[in-house]
Amino acid sequence: DGSNTISDSFNFSVDDGQGNTLACQSFSFTITPVDNTAPAQVYNTGSTVAEGGTDTISNTELRYDDSEQPAGAVTYTVTGGLANGQLELTGNPGVAITSFTQAQIDAGLVVYVHDDSNTTSDSFTFEVDDGQGNTLAGQTFDITVTPVDDDAPYQVNNNGSTVAEGGTDTLTTAELRYDDSEQ
Repeated sequence: DGSNTISDSFNFSVDDGQGNTLACQSFSFTITPVDNTAPAQVYNTGSTVAEGGTDTISNTELRYDDSEQPAGAVTYTVTGGLANGQLELTGNPGVAITSFTQAQIDAGLVVYVHDDSNTTSDSFTFEVDDGQGNTLAGQTFDITVTPVDDDAPYQVNNNGSTVAEGGTDTLTTAELRYDDSEQ
């Protein structure tokens, strides 16, 4: 009937038409399960990383489970995004990845590395597959980037000024100005 059962049976009697009956017989079926459900979202809360930093994506931030498959079979495939950083495995730093498993997230092996740009967010879209052809597509994981003031002030104007001997001059921003885009 399509339910998630692994056995069924029925009871019967056999009659030869001459009044001879064999009663209380049973016939059993063993049902081979078919995995026909995609992984289900448990957590997709996003993550936070400092500008230029690295953040381990935890299973309390990103977790999709499949009741019929182990965590190693639940595979994430990145389908877009990641404009300001990349995903990596801790055992292979500097190498971008586009797929990983729930088991790797559970073990703390998947990290997001921000590219140190002056951005406040990033994200990636992905699909989750259970290895049996059951896919959940169109998912998004958001990353909040906490800005860090790491830029030195820069010169806008340094034009000098003219003042009479013994006089005073009020400097203007047209004559002298330095700025800091992060302050």
